[in-house]
Amino acid sequence: MKQEEVIEIVHEGLKILEKEDDWLLKNDLSERSIAHRLACHLQHLFDGYCVDCEYNGAMRGEVYARKKVQMVKEQLLAAELKLREIEKDFLADQLIERSAYPDIIVHKRGHNDDNLCIIEIKKTTSLVGMEYDEIKLRSYTRHELDDALCYQVGIFIEIKTGGDERGYSLMFCQNGGRLTREGNDHEHN
Repeated sequence: MKQEEVIEIVHEGLKILEKEDDWLLKNDLSERSIAHRLACHLQHLFDGYCVDCEYNGAMRGEVYARKKVQMVKEQLLAAELKLREIEKDFLADQLIERSAYPDIIVHKRGHNDDNLCIIEIKKTTSLVGMEYDEIKLRSYTRHELDDALCYQVGIFIEIKTGGDERGYSLMFCQNGGRLTREGNDHEHN
């Protein structure tokens, strides 16, 4: 499936979310509850794929394991994100491996050959910046690392919550590249 098709399907899912789950958005409920509802809508739109929230399984060769993502240490430090104590001990290491619990993934279970899309969500009312989400998405879409998860496209969605206005902005990345803002923000009352 082409990136443009994936993004169009995500737009459709977001429109359904705004229409059918406005109460969650208006009342500024948790990102997890919003991600779950978006995943439910996306499941009906991504025919032949599984849509899962916080899915932490992955295949390592022929072995089923917990999902981990390798991150470039310099990116974490450049974004002024703290290293964990154990990560500080490995100063010479360029890559850091962390457990991964992505907000939403679109994939085929049981192998890493068809990891279509990975989505991280942030509410406009969140006090946490998007820097760590961007680093995760770039890592999820890398293809050259040993344990790469190889998602075809990573999508960051910022959803307007609280109050009566609705809207969202969407950014995406591929092959470990930086996030690119997609056209216009989608806002309406």
